Amino acid sequence: MNLSKVSIITGFLGVGKTTFIKHLLALRPANEKWAVIVNEFGQVGVDALLLEDDSVIIKQIPGGCACCAAQLPFQLALNQLLKTEKPDRILIEPSGLGHAQEISKILQQSQYENWLALSSVITLIDPMQYQQKKYREHEIYQQQLQAADALYLNKIEKADEPSIQAVMDYANSQSISAHLAFSVFDQSVLDWMDDCKKKPASSMFSRFQEKVKKSDSENASLKFYQASVVTDHTQYKLPILLERLKQSNFQRVKAVLNTDQGVVAINGVHGDIQHKMYDHDTQEFLIEAIDSNKISESDVNDILSAAQ
Repeated sequence: MNLSKVSIITGFLGVGKTTFIKHLLALRPANEKWAVIVNEFGQVGVDALLLEDDSVIIKQIPGGCACCAAQLPFQLALNQLLKTEKPDRILIEPSGLGHAQEISKILQQSQYENWLALSSVITLIDPMQYQQKKYREHEIYQQQLQAADALYLNKIEKADEPSIQAVMDYANSQSISAHLAFSVFDQSVLDWMDDCKKKPASSMFSRFQEKVKKSDSENASLKFYQASVVTDHTQYKLPILLERLKQSNFQRVKAVLNTDQGVVAINGVHGDIQHKMYDHDTQEFLIEAIDSNKISESDVNDILSAAQ
């Protein structure tokens, strides 16, 4: 029996998981059926829209991380996918606040042994984010590191050499694979993902964990708030919208919105707002923001109102 190859693509907020998966989807052989399970932190499915691909099956699970509030919906979606579609490869994108270890445990349950093979857990790392103690020592960030079969250093064009070296040193200390962002996405990327098996953790890992637990870190107070808004066909003024989102400096913002210049997909991290034309037909327009400062739907609606 051919088993579905499964890879979990995890990483903290804003490391570039969705973009990484889009690059992977472009590698799909014409004779293979691929699927993506997207788990969103918020109640709306922005990532599923951003990943939309007519040649790939997209399943979205909004409203929590797949290991917690959405565990049952996750398993139901997975079971349905395996029994009705039988994909050759499944990519799972947990929320940036999700727990990849718990998803791995679900996938390794005996009920799935004749259905799928967990190839790898890839944790994406932004080296500049890794340098910040409040993120690096956050409980969820630590769990994503611990779950990794391999680390993928993303956004290296914005990182300095010491920050990149710090991540590589960490990977070496744990005897796990690490790879700088691929300049070209080709079959070698999939080969690397399928072959990077985790080696036994060194004793240094235990000492590192103990240090984190004892340190006076900021992770206990770092919480995240989410606000999602579903909009209508209102045409927002794109320059004003982008400027207001930049000023908001949300830790994370994603959107698919109708504007005076057409439908656009927006992807932003801490005021660095990227946008491009959305080239799929859609009647869904929505925006989601996540921040460590308390935010609400009214904050997002104020931005939208200013851009009308």
